[in-house]
Amino acid sequence: MNSFVVTEDGQRLDVFLATQLPERSRGELQRDIEAGRVSVNGTLALKPRKPVRIGQAITLNDENRLDSPQPEAAPLNIIFEDDSLLVLNKPSGMIVHPNKPEETGTLVQAVLAHAPGVGEALYDPESPVSKLRPGIVHRLDKDTSGVIVVAKTREAMLKLSEQFQQHTVEKEYLTLVEGEVEEPKRIETLMKRTDAKDKNLMSVSEEEGREAITTVTPEKTYRMPNGRVATLLACAIQTGRTHQIRVHCKHIGHPVLGDQLYCSKTSKDSSKRLGIHRQLLHAAKLTVTHPTTGERLTFEAPLPPDFQSVLTLLQPL
Repeated sequence: MNSFVVTEDGQRLDVFLATQLPERSRGELQRDIEAGRVSVNGTLALKPRKPVRIGQAITLNDENRLDSPQPEAAPLNIIFEDDSLLVLNKPSGMIVHPNKPEETGTLVQAVLAHAPGVGEALYDPESPVSKLRPGIVHRLDKDTSGVIVVAKTREAMLKLSEQFQQHTVEKEYLTLVEGEVEEPKRIETLMKRTDAKDKNLMSVSEEEGREAITTVTPEKTYRMPNGRVATLLACAIQTGRTHQIRVHCKHIGHPVLGDQLYCSKTSKDSSKRLGIHRQLLHAAKLTVTHPTTGERLTFEAPLPPDFQSVLTLLQPL
């Protein structure tokens, strides 16, 4: 338990605590406040923005504080496993990792229940962020299904992370988009966050941002029941920006069906008519170099039933 007395008016509660506990990030302290671990003059303070006043007694009770996610048994669809790697077929609807230790139901918790040693596979053992993501070297959106590789040791984590940073990992996705894509396209743009308040909302930018490269190849074209056309695309990404495929598909005028964030009026209507409840984006294939043996390995995951069922409603052209 930590206790402090305020000597200066006007600071936010989270800012005050950050000045008293410089070894902790403000985000970490904000989560402590929201979790009910901080009191002001004996009364719980649940709002990080709450201003503090001279003479107030601030108490942080973190005796039972969790620093990392806890194991939580859940079914895992295992594609491959050895002493270094765990390769999974992630279902749609599952978040990869928690954003605070108390969150539950994520892939990380299920992995820790299956292989507790993954808890030591941290990119940076001193980082609170790394502690929330043991074994995780790349991510898939909550509603994106498919292949994800998890490091089972810290050595594997560092070597796999290097491969992702150097873009030597090959990633191929399948997606169903609005409209007809007639030929392969290489999409090369800058991408940036659209709204500082929403860190997950991305957009293409002409002047600033990070490089994003996607190659899309049409696999099959379909007629939808509403008369419009849809295309099954294979998407290879050379970079791994947040929502990259979804943003790039909308950028070329072919939004991913089921996507409620990067959609058009027509794609939204088509998705509704087809009963699609999540973006139809699937990580179908992943190729990495094994961190221990050096062998080049390719892992694949078949289209999930919900994606396949949509295709059965369409007429091939």
